[in-house]
Amino acid sequence: MAKITLRWEILSGKAKDTALASSRVRDLAKQAGFEWYVSRGDECLVDFLDYDGEGICRLYSFGKTKITRLCDILETLQENDPEIELEPDLPPMTKALETMERWNVPVNFPCSLLALPIRVSHYCEENQIATLDALLTEWERLGYSGFKAKKNLGRKSVDELETFISSLVSGDFKLASRFLPIDADGSGADFAASLAHVLLEQTPAEMEMLNLRLLVGMTLEESAETHELTRERVRQVEAKFLTQVSLRLDHFRRLNEDLLRSWVELGDWFTLVRWNGDPDHGLLAKAALESIFRDSPQGIARELSDEARMEKLENELGACPDLWFGGTSLENFLNGVDLDQRVPFCEQLTVSRRFRLDHATGRVHPAKTDLRRCIKAMVAEEDDPVPLSWIVELIRKTGCHPKLERIDVLRRRTSWRHRDDFPDEMILWRE
Repeated sequence: MAKITLRWEILSGKAKDTALASSRVRDLAKQAGFEWYVSRGDECLVDFLDYDGEGICRLYSFGKTKITRLCDILETLQENDPEIELEPDLPPMTKALETMERWNVPVNFPCSLLALPIRVSHYCEENQIATLDALLTEWERLGYSGFKAKKNLGRKSVDELETFISSLVSGDFKLASRFLPIDADGSGADFAASLAHVLLEQTPAEMEMLNLRLLVGMTLEESAETHELTRERVRQVEAKFLTQVSLRLDHFRRLNEDLLRSWVELGDWFTLVRWNGDPDHGLLAKAALESIFRDSPQGIARELSDEARMEKLENELGACPDLWFGGTSLENFLNGVDLDQRVPFCEQLTVSRRFRLDHATGRVHPAKTDLRRCIKAMVAEEDDPVPLSWIVELIRKTGCHPKLERIDVLRRRTSWRHRDDFPDEMILWRE
């Protein structure tokens, strides 16, 4: 045993402060060609290098065979590369921080933006690990084995976390880009990938709730009744989801501006973000963005402009002369409306107080037989002044006011003139 402990002390002394120290034992075994050891040894070599010959023998489960294997690995590697013992190496976390500085990634970069496995994200949230430097510190404290021993953290999740941290230590930009949106202007994980990760974090029940709220348009109360939950719980799920989406919008500032402009102008956001994920997820993501954009100044302005456009179309429909003579064909009217405005206008028409749609005939009729509106629609279609007696006769034929007399119109003329609805040059009041 004395020969083994002496051999360990010599080889471990040479391995200290070298590139070998920060590597996992199984990785070193693979590098040395000992395939029989690759499936074992998740610990980093540095965890053992501080022990002398007697100390390592006292470690639990460390016997003659395992110490001999470690020595064989170190000896093989040092023989293959004699200069390795002269190669000093910085601590892994120092190298990771240097990489972040070189890539202009702030140390307080939020963990919520990292595309890490869901279990790791939940672990960070539960343990108040909010920033990337805090995550690196936790990794330095626990290591691979410590993380794997944590409850609810499986091996696959920890392997992914190790891959990400290794990419920072080694400065592997391409590998890190899988997890980190390095550059808000486009490099690294893009907005679509980052947003898709948020959607994958939702449980099936949460996804169904979000669909009902953001896509179907259910109220909090309706959605809560569907899932037998409280309104507050549904509100919390929605608020948390929208917060995560907002975080990504804040990070991708330039794209945020483009997305907002595209939304206002009714553009195709799927093409803009290069979405290639699940189509249903894409629709929910789009609905989430729209929900966020509605509260912006541009969103409020868009709502106002939409209302103005709808009001303008209603006025044009109200000015159609045949509206009062058997109704106006909705299909014919829509032929003169922009494609992007047809669906919103039809939706507006179903709740309009001014019009009534006969679904059987597809014709639109006035909701109320208002005399002033009826006269205004008729006069609007004429270039020359219209005799009052002719107007009265036409209105009788509509059946809306079958007993209308010329004197009835004259009696109401005063109130209309106060609103400047009918200037003298439009109607021949004394023909």
